[in-house]
Amino acid sequence: MSLKALTVVALVLVGCKSEPEPVELPPPTPCGDAIPTISEVIVFDNGPLDFGGEVWPSIRIELDATDPDGALTAYTLLAAYDDDIDGLLDMSAALQAPNQLGPHDCSVTEARLGMDIAINGEPAPGIFIELGVVLEDADGYRSEPPVVLTITTPEP
Repeated sequence: MSLKALTVVALVLVGCKSEPEPVELPPPTPCGDAIPTISEVIVFDNGPLDFGGEVWPSIRIELDATDPDGALTAYTLLAAYDDDIDGLLDMSAALQAPNQLGPHDCSVTEARLGMDIAINGEPAPGIFIELGVVLEDADGYRSEPPVVLTITTPEP
């Protein structure tokens, strides 16, 4: 067989190569049952930010967190608010910000985490609100109770 014929046969064989079947990976091994802890929360006016093509006034929540079993490799920050200043918040409809700091190898025991929230008319700008923050680690354990702060929402 000539070199040209071998090249054509090789190209045809490459073109017929089937796609491999997707392989489902097992879920990551849990790091442990330690509950994450929030040690400090600061909230500040973060100025106007673009949220999906709309620019709104915003607040930024930053917190220091620890988790002895290292399950902060992935986390979700939850934030809820109300304008009834009574120390009680319903976290069931909280805003959620999932994030990942690396592979789930149980290696992140402390971190400074953040979340931006648009003030797009809800909550209203320039009012006092209670803001509650909860941290959920990669294994689904949540810091409890929520850290509750009273803040004034920024004005446009």
